[in-house]
Amino acid sequence: MHLLYITFGENVFVHAQAAYSIYSFISKKEAIRSINVITDSPTYYNHIGSAINILPIDEKQLEEWKGPHDFFWRIKIKALQKVSQLYAGEAMVYLDTDTLLYSNIDALQNVLAAGHAIMHEDEGPLEKAVSKTEKKMWKQVKERTFGGVIMTGAKHMWNAGVVGTPNTKAGTEYDLALNICDEMCAAGVKRRLIEQFALSTALSEVYGIKPAEEFIAHYWSNKEEWEKHIAMFFTEAYAKGYSTEEAAAVIEAFDFAKIPVKKRIKNTAVRLHALVDKLVKPREEVYLIKR
Repeated sequence: MHLLYITFGENVFVHAQAAYSIYSFISKKEAIRSINVITDSPTYYNHIGSAINILPIDEKQLEEWKGPHDFFWRIKIKALQKVSQLYAGEAMVYLDTDTLLYSNIDALQNVLAAGHAIMHEDEGPLEKAVSKTEKKMWKQVKERTFGGVIMTGAKHMWNAGVVGTPNTKAGTEYDLALNICDEMCAAGVKRRLIEQFALSTALSEVYGIKPAEEFIAHYWSNKEEWEKHIAMFFTEAYAKGYSTEEAAAVIEAFDFAKIPVKKRIKNTAVRLHALVDKLVKPREEVYLIKR
């Protein structure tokens, strides 16, 4: 299979997360045929070297990929489409930067080989969604047709932190996802989750979807703890001069059960922490001035 990551900008933590995820896959040479990174900041991946393919992208290409309705996350579908064409007929998997392989990759391969698409996890039928965003979205799309597909209550929203396909349908799935996405944008549907729902619907229509959460972790709800761990990992890797293979081996040996993958904190706790930080100032702060 072929892997795809998409990164933009100068936020070092985003690139560190992507690199950590890449290292979690990099030793699986029999299963992984290529690792591709579409990015406008390629120098953040110099330490990985020839183990990955950098596919540079510039602002002009990004603007084109945003499409006629200037929808930023449409670029995810366009990136998937581009890489699917590079490796036509071969399975491919897109991964958000805050993901990592933690289980047997053979089982993941088997799902794709059986003709199924994968997304990270099933978040349930859109008609039964509990968030305000999804409730509003359902009201806007209910029983309407987008991309030739009627949006019934049976349509599920899948988490798009992982998106994989057997890639055997000559790009039909991405053509459909783009049509759904563009038509929803044109109809004024709330944008926040459009590309996610477009991919969920298109992949379900073309292949049927299986969850990837048994093989790939997605720690979006506990980034703070994982970012600390990843920062320490790269500090150690730099200090000890790890090779690509040594860095991958350290990650493979790590006990992932030490850090929660999911962590939901009550809004009250978040507000109280913010209030304390605002009201209780440091007793002393000293800054260095270069002379």
